[in-house]
Amino acid sequence: MARTAPVWTWDVGEHEIDLDARPEALVPVLETILEGGLWNQFRKFPADTLARLLPYLRAPSKTRRLIELWIDEAPARQTKR
Repeated sequence: MARTAPVWTWDVGEHEIDLDARPEALVPVLETILEGGLWNQFRKFPADTLARLLPYLRAPSKTRRLIELWIDEAPARQTKR
């Protein structure tokens, strides 16, 4: 069963994305979200998906480091729920 999430971006509006899709399909969406500072939309990406997309992502080093921290801290966020 595919994991999906509704996201909103400036260019497309609200649409469903397949979180298990190929990086070529997800990276442009994630880059748009990051460039627009749409952090509520960013939070919809699970840590495992972000880790898979990180090597393909074109992002400033500071943004990349924030994503790495988000991935590293994911287990702690899960235990708080």
